[in-house]
Amino acid sequence: MNRLTSQPNDPPELKQVEIEVAVDRSGSSNRIAVAAIDPFQYPNIPVGGAPGTSYYISPDGGDSWPANLRGDLPGLAFYTQAFDPVVEYDRNGDLFFCAVGENEILEEERAIFLSRMPAGTDDFLDGELVRSVGVGSNRELDKPWCTTGLTDEAVPRDIVYVTYVETNLVPNPDVSEILFKFSTNAGASFSPVTVVSDSSDPTWPQVAMGIDKTVNFVWADNDNLPCLLYTS
Repeated sequence: MNRLTSQPNDPPELKQVEIEVAVDRSGSSNRIAVAAIDPFQYPNIPVGGAPGTSYYISPDGGDSWPANLRGDLPGLAFYTQAFDPVVEYDRNGDLFFCAVGENEILEEERAIFLSRMPAGTDDFLDGELVRSVGVGSNRELDKPWCTTGLTDEAVPRDIVYVTYVETNLVPNPDVSEILFKFSTNAGASFSPVTVVSDSSDPTWPQVAMGIDKTVNFVWADNDNLPCLLYTS
């Protein structure tokens, strides 16, 4: 076992949480990517905060985790912190990093953003906004998830799917929806939003694409059922 950052004697506030992993399935490399909320990188943040997200990349299947393949808040420097990170490779070997971003200092918008590290490179490009809400909008974004999937073999790249929770804070109680968007150009632009949930308190969505190109969504339903599945 190779440790990325934390050691067994680190205090709890310096351990990574909300960890995600992805493996390059293009066949062109043996890379593994990991994303996490990483207080170890931000030791001055109070316990219980959401200081930031980090990524770690191993070029050799997990045997090593070089310092030059580590970083935080990839591609969207405006945000001072982030949480709910997800990483995913597509069939070309591009790495996608999706998370919720916030700017605590300026009390600006909260956003779902997606950044891409092209295959054969070691740096993320500038991130693209999937969805953003400003202060005073009475909207909240949370729990993004992304995946990639085959389209047509003649199409040079996968579709990128992003799903997330958006909550309207005005009603009492709050009303949430599971939404998703997709991109056919590696995150440069996104489709209009689609609502997939049909209850008032859904959360923790995930999305996966089947070999038959069926898009499957699953989420927890706090209203009644523990889990719901939606296919499209």
